[in-house]
Amino acid sequence: MEGDYDVIDLQNHFEQHIQQERLWTRTDRLLLAVSGGVDSMVLLDLVRHLPTPQRPKFAVVYVDHHLRAQSVLETEYLSDYLQQHQIRFFKADWLPEMHPKSGVENAARQFRYQFFAEVMQQQHYNILVTAHHSDDLAETVLMNLTRSGELSAINSLKSQRIFASGRLVRPLLGYTKQMLATYAQKRALHFFEDETNASDQYFRNRLRHHVIPQLKSENPRFNQHINQFNEDLTDVLALQKTFAPVLFERAQIKVTAGAITGKVQKLQTFAPGIQKQLLRLAWQICFPEAGLKQSQLQEMVALIDQVRPQATLNLADQLIFRKVYDHYLIKKNQSQVPRNDAVIALKLNRWHQISATERVGVFASNQGQMQRSQSGIIMRPIELTGADLPIVVRHRLPGDKYLLANGHHGKLKKLFIDAHVPQSQRQGFWLFWSQKQLLWIPNFRTFQLFRSSGTDKMKFILCYQQKPKEK
Repeated sequence: MEGDYDVIDLQNHFEQHIQQERLWTRTDRLLLAVSGGVDSMVLLDLVRHLPTPQRPKFAVVYVDHHLRAQSVLETEYLSDYLQQHQIRFFKADWLPEMHPKSGVENAARQFRYQFFAEVMQQQHYNILVTAHHSDDLAETVLMNLTRSGELSAINSLKSQRIFASGRLVRPLLGYTKQMLATYAQKRALHFFEDETNASDQYFRNRLRHHVIPQLKSENPRFNQHINQFNEDLTDVLALQKTFAPVLFERAQIKVTAGAITGKVQKLQTFAPGIQKQLLRLAWQICFPEAGLKQSQLQEMVALIDQVRPQATLNLADQLIFRKVYDHYLIKKNQSQVPRNDAVIALKLNRWHQISATERVGVFASNQGQMQRSQSGIIMRPIELTGADLPIVVRHRLPGDKYLLANGHHGKLKKLFIDAHVPQSQRQGFWLFWSQKQLLWIPNFRTFQLFRSSGTDKMKFILCYQQKPKEK
């Protein structure tokens, strides 16, 4: 609705817009956020003049921010105006002593909307109505596009969304500032101008004064295109969320309360651009409060497509991306348990506690048989001589090797890699050693001494027990 029009045209268009978009019904209870400026005074007038079958009960909510001396006059006028028209009025004061030294604009907004939410809940209003218009939308889109290229961040000013105990509705997004100003003039509405709107100190004002007028001069339909873009973007994001379960099933992505998991090969069947969108969508569902940089998203996709079997990437808000062979996951980066560098020499026929849930031992053959009655014990029989004792247990160290059948040594690191053992799991293994030869890694592999048989060898049993962690 552009160009010349009269008051009746805009009023009729407003009525049709409410019905077509189903913004509210006669039974709803509206709370109009009014500041005293031209936009909110037009909103108040439009709602006041809705036909009776379409006009729900409504009240006005207002905050005096005490940032300008003029606000005293504005508050008095608005109070008198609402009393004259018998409109219920809820007011709050953001006193000077409550003002922060920096970030005043954001702090004022937080106070304002917190007050709106409290009134809604306490007075049982289910819809908060604000006077944001098409130029506000254009400014917000350009601000968010400048600060972030993420679609959901750009699409922050919607015609309606969930708020407090109900909804927040913006019925004027289809109207330009000029249209509202013309309506106010023809209706002889009294309003106040905020002098700070004329300052170029704020980014929004610089867009308003210099950038947007230039864009409008390039194309007079700029505001309409911004509205169409915002509506289409809202629909695309809604469509994306609607079909998220189907998309995740096809990509075999699992999203739980605290983690995203999936299979590398399955995700690789999609083009890199689709991989990014799937991971971003899963991130927004699983970690809605955490930020995700485009560069980090690209790094994750690059790591998934690399031949490199294992990789780790630190993300925002203490989250971590980890690729382990054919699987990947995104979750909270749990701080690792401090490394236990102890070397424990095992005494014959007794248990040694090596952690809160683990114990190990080396037993003579007859003693080892007695341990079988206990649950959860892994046993490995082995023949040793007196020269092979004592048996020691420790965690893996860089450069560890094991004896091969041909008398040469193999690197334990390469053995783990070939067996596709995750990096995080390798360090948790306990290794049984006889002198400098590796005998056994419980839950992984048994190694042989490859020594010639001797009459002085005795049979022993290596034992490892891990108790389940308490839930």
